[in-house]
Amino acid sequence: MEQAIVSAVTHDTGDAKLTITGVPDRPGVAARIFRTLADRDVNVDMIVQNVSEQGKTDISFTLPGDQLDSAITIVGELRDEIGATSVTGDRDIAR
Repeated sequence: MEQAIVSAVTHDTGDAKLTITGVPDRPGVAARIFRTLADRDVNVDMIVQNVSEQGKTDISFTLPGDQLDSAITIVGELRDEIGATSVTGDRDIAR
């Protein structure tokens, strides 16, 4: 068996994470969120959606740190429309 060789390690501290909690787990809701962000030129990177419980889920994604405030505003405007509970951001991440 071949040994794995690590040829490089990189890190990025310029990203942020946005989490939307209490998102209704139904078709089209995530598409509505990400289409709106794309239309407003927010660059979404890694997306994680939790397992649904009682018809609700949480969606988190990373984005450039300098776009976090805009993304919070954009998703905040959608919050009532999509029926989400809250929108929070975190700049204290690294990947």
